[in-house]
Amino acid sequence: MVRAQAPGPVTFHANIICGMAPDVTGNSVTVQPGQGGESSGHCAFYSTGIGGISWTVG
Repeated sequence: MVRAQAPGPVTFHANIICGMAPDVTGNSVTVQPGQGGESSGHCAFYSTGIGGISWTVG
C-alpha cells in the first residue's frame, strides 16, 4: 500500500519481477493526499517466484 504524502494526487504502479517468467506491471492507481491505494499484478503460473517488487510514480 502507498499513502500519498504529496500536496496533490499521486499516480503510481507496481513493478513485479517474476523470476523465469516475464515481469509484470501492476495496474495504475491514483491516490489523493492522505489516502492510500494498492497496485497489484500476478506472475505466470510457471514463474520461479517473485524476485522483487518496486513502484514507479507517474
